[in-house]
Amino acid sequence: MSQRKNETLRASDRYGLMTRAEYKSAVAQFEPPHEVVGTPLTDAQWSAMKQAATAERKKRGRPVKPVEEQVARVMLSMPRDLLAAIDAAAEKRDLSRAAIIALGMRKLLKLPN
Repeated sequence: MSQRKNETLRASDRYGLMTRAEYKSAVAQFEPPHEVVGTPLTDAQWSAMKQAATAERKKRGRPVKPVEEQVARVMLSMPRDLLAAIDAAAEKRDLSRAAIIALGMRKLLKLPN
């Protein structure tokens, strides 16, 4: 390629008009060296690295609760007036609907709070 023509072209056009040999020599300055430094890891080093990596990694999402704190969802059917009374009592005591139903069931079954 002539130097004069090279100055007027954009870089993308300039590289597109080059031969493969010209292109390789032009971009060689930007390529990293392809030599490998060091030695491969031994099996013990590899397993230690994997163990350290998994120990550092945090799980995403909410943390898992202990078994005694885990809850189950249930679907109940009850008359609307009873549900309204439960909601009113819960609001009066500053509790949630689930908390007041659980408290009532614990009292009925004589279970500790």
